[in-house]
Amino acid sequence: MFNKTNKKYRRETLSLISGEDRGIEIAFGGYPIRVSDDGSEARSEYYPDFNSRLMDAIWMAIGDYATFSERALKQPVSMDVKVSHAPIFQVAIRIEAAKSKREFTGDLPDAVISALKSARIGR
Repeated sequence: MFNKTNKKYRRETLSLISGEDRGIEIAFGGYPIRVSDDGSEARSEYYPDFNSRLMDAIWMAIGDYATFSERALKQPVSMDVKVSHAPIFQVAIRIEAAKSKREFTGDLPDAVISALKSARIGR
């Protein structure tokens, strides 16, 4: 049999993480993560598939894209984000230049990845 060790994690929240890519600035407040208890202090997503669910939750918070994008061009738009099985946290998004919904949909994941990388959060 294989000797499979179960990693132990503790859950934490990061007060602020942010990133920017493709003309989208994004910041998360109270962002939930797991931290490895093996001494490495490695950070990872809150649970498997959290990041994919995060994208859906951001879209739910955005609601009507036309209204959101108009506001986000002027200043960061703050929203509560609820990802299933995780505490509610904040996201603020600002768009540097007008983008179609299709462009924004394609570019948003890169901004999120930038924020995750800046906080050294892996999968």
